[in-house]
Amino acid sequence: MPEERLTEDLLARLRAAASPQEYLDDDVTMERSLQSYLGELLAEKD
Repeated sequence: MPEERLTEDLLARLRAAASPQEYLDDDVTMERSLQSYLGELLAEKD
């Protein structure tokens, strides 16, 4: 599973952005579906 940023780091970046769209355009967030995320968690558990 790719390394994820800590919630505090994401919040700080969101607050520093001029707009929510600017935050999203910085490619800080990961684009994945809930299904793929849960699949990764299940695979790690095995």
